[in-house]
Amino acid sequence: MPHSTVPGPSGNRFFGPLVTESRRDPLGFMTRLARTYGDVCSFRVGFERVFFVNHPDYVRDILVNHYGNFLKGGGKKKSKRFLGEGVLLSEGELHRQRRRMDQQAFHRQRLAAYASEMVAYGERCSSRWQGGEVLDIWPEMLRLTLSIVGKTLFSADVESKDDEVGQAMRDALTRYRTFRLPLASLIERLPLPAMRL
Repeated sequence: MPHSTVPGPSGNRFFGPLVTESRRDPLGFMTRLARTYGDVCSFRVGFERVFFVNHPDYVRDILVNHYGNFLKGGGKKKSKRFLGEGVLLSEGELHRQRRRMDQQAFHRQRLAAYASEMVAYGERCSSRWQGGEVLDIWPEMLRLTLSIVGKTLFSADVESKDDEVGQAMRDALTRYRTFRLPLASLIERLPLPAMRL
């Protein structure tokens, strides 16, 4: 099926409601696309055509059964600046090698061993919360996730440095979001605070 026949929203691909909604509420945006256009839809963001695949069988075909037929797209180069050439962004033989290497850490027996660590960290995290307290869950979940990943995958205690690590992650995510914007190559040349990281 040629991409010109794939349904999807239209509108200004640089500014306007489509771009604003996708940035403000990404999950709501994707849910609306799936409900409105079905299992596959297409739209333009900046100079790129984006295909949104929503059916689990199609996702499996793309990511598992026929992954060699698909490239990760233009955002891959930008993402590598922050995420490196790991299993998420590599392709072809390099991807296969990295995936085999990473699979060892996610073997069924290892996952069972991680469970007790995860429960202990979760209990420690929730013990800091007070009943009836209004809580910003983002930093709490970031701290919990970093602690669990640090301990289970790297045998490192990052809890003692969680404020530093958390701030570094927030800074990196802010910068990463900037690099994903349309016209990012122009934006990164501007003397903005986010560009000084």
